[in-house]
Amino acid sequence: MTTQERWRAHVDAWKSSGLSSRAYAAKAGVNQRTLTWWKSKLASAGATEQLAAPAADAGVIELDVGGVHVQVRGRVEAEALALARARRAGGAPMIPTSVRIFVCTQPLDMRRSFDGLAAAAKQMLGEDPRSGALFMFTNRRSNRLKVLWWDKNGYCLLCKRLHQALFRLPSANDPSDRSGAPGGPGG
Repeated sequence: MTTQERWRAHVDAWKSSGLSSRAYAAKAGVNQRTLTWWKSKLASAGATEQLAAPAADAGVIELDVGGVHVQVRGRVEAEALALARARRAGGAPMIPTSVRIFVCTQPLDMRRSFDGLAAAAKQMLGEDPRSGALFMFTNRRSNRLKVLWWDKNGYCLLCKRLHQALFRLPSANDPSDRSGAPGGPGG
């Protein structure tokens, strides 16, 4: 086996493993910089496809979690779309069904961080931010989403910014519905 064939096998194995370059290099016992150098060399020679090439068509991901239906439209990578379809087809849920999810239907300033979002959860939704529930907030343009939750000893914050898509959250049909989720407060 030539050196190029050996590295092509490493690059292909790395690509199919889903691991980072550091994790794969440690697992395979190879140098991380050499691995990435061979990836670029083989890609420039047309020997491999680029990792995570986006799909050319626009896709839609729909998530139903805790009674909240969220649609993401726009360019979606083929792998992400396939994973979402697998989850909808009966795969293991990412969030347990016992977790309550609250969606703030009023847009918020996305410069807010842990304490600002916790205060918004308490004031706007009337819920304790340390309850273990998920609290979802979007901006006015609906291209940014922040999810806040309490995890045993501190707040966790997930931030997502979409490039060419929008989050479509449920609208508040009833002013007394604090969560925006179908079926009343708390989903």
